[in-house]
Amino acid sequence: MRVELLRVIVAALLLMSAAYLLYLSFAYYNAQSIPRYRLESGWFVFAFLCAISVVTMGRGSSWEKATRNEALGTSSFVVGASVSTAAAFLLYWPTLSMGVLSDDYVLSAVAIGDRNWLGADWYFRPVPILLWRAFFAVGLGSMSLHVFNVALHAANAVLTAIIALRLGAPKRVAVGGAMLFLVFPASVEAVGWASGVQDVVLTTLGLLFVLAVGAFPNPPWTVTGLIAFGLALGTKESAVVLPVLAAVTYWRGPASHATRRRWTAIWVPLTGAAIFTVWRLTSAGDTGFMVPPSRYLFQRMLSLTYGSLGVPWHGDELVEAPSFAFLWVTGITVAILVSALRALWSGATGTGAVRFALWIALAVAPVYSMFFVSPDLQGSRYLYLATPAWGILFASILDDLRFRNSKAPVLCALLVVGVVSAVGVRLHVKPWLQAATLRDSVLEDASRVLANTDCALVGFAGLPDSVDGAYVFRNGFHEALAAQTIRRDVEVAASVELAPVGCRYEWAGEAFEISMR
Repeated sequence: MRVELLRVIVAALLLMSAAYLLYLSFAYYNAQSIPRYRLESGWFVFAFLCAISVVTMGRGSSWEKATRNEALGTSSFVVGASVSTAAAFLLYWPTLSMGVLSDDYVLSAVAIGDRNWLGADWYFRPVPILLWRAFFAVGLGSMSLHVFNVALHAANAVLTAIIALRLGAPKRVAVGGAMLFLVFPASVEAVGWASGVQDVVLTTLGLLFVLAVGAFPNPPWTVTGLIAFGLALGTKESAVVLPVLAAVTYWRGPASHATRRRWTAIWVPLTGAAIFTVWRLTSAGDTGFMVPPSRYLFQRMLSLTYGSLGVPWHGDELVEAPSFAFLWVTGITVAILVSALRALWSGATGTGAVRFALWIALAVAPVYSMFFVSPDLQGSRYLYLATPAWGILFASILDDLRFRNSKAPVLCALLVVGVVSAVGVRLHVKPWLQAATLRDSVLEDASRVLANTDCALVGFAGLPDSVDGAYVFRNGFHEALAAQTIRRDVEVAASVELAPVGCRYEWAGEAFEISMR
């Protein structure tokens, strides 16, 4: 009787917090009458109550009870991989001819030059550099960099589905999670920008490692997992969290995964990750990365992570279409509410919410001190490793919309979210294409200046940083000019102040003009 009373109380609190959250969402997006932190506080309260419903009232996983034997056969794998690849290239087709931007020029110079490809300062990322060097060595141009990213993005979607199936998810949830990962609107920076290769490759290797841990002690998978983890450490420092992600993935999973031997596949890489972390922290010097954790950093990381995953849209888009923003947040709120109430009354945790929610937070934890996602989605590449877990989590939440065992509401919800998200991807690709056009204008006019100048040393200032979140020349301008080899008797100053007055040029929006400052 006490348990039933507790359920009634928690359900009432859930309904009240959801109603209050919708009020805050309307006031924030439509009326613009409250600050952002109040909306974030509402989400924290709602999430806390949902966690209570799932953790304290759940008696086990409905995935394990209903669908433990579901698997992805060979024919299904081939079809899934083909559809995923076709969909990925259809979504990101415009980026293939976009060329390189900003940091791409720096990485390209390292890949094809004599500079230290092992990395500099804090960064130790030889794997993506060696991959780029291989592309350039066989004569492949910048298009190959984009093709590689998109192909791996498609592969990551397939790996996401396989992991969901390994955990006992129904096929509709596995496929839905892969689809939501594939069309996630905030993945454009990682997939469409060539420099996002670091996050895309890390995620591919990380998903392979998680799968290998689940298959331990199968010898081929064990070798695959160790190789994947080693390469991941050489791809991006965030790889140190992969053993923890694997532990979270199989924590309280289906009984077929809960063997003690399998933990060996986690402890060994975890020890390696600890050694790697100590080595990097002691060898990189003072980079400002190790900022002491604080409540503010923790709260900011959580709010930006889950907020950006839940509402993966540009701030300008939300301002211009407040009704869409409110409807999107309302849909997510209602779906989470229904899922939490189902867990509360059925006693089945089903969605694996805790497991995937932890994955999401842990995936961004290694970059806690520098983690930031701006309103125009700059920095959203940091979310890429968390996105597979978000796709599965969101698909499983939508799966709880079943009504009297009918799957129609679930399929309709997945279809609506998938289509809207796919449109979002194409919308978010546009700024990158505009950035590429602006890059061409800047380089063309800089070439004109260098070709006609009488100065031996020329300085350029006011370079465009970005276009709606798409980087132009935050970095890489000097490497881009050096690659063109316009005139060997003219040197471009590292800083505009180093050039003499009369030889300083500033970007005026459409062309460079002489600056007398």
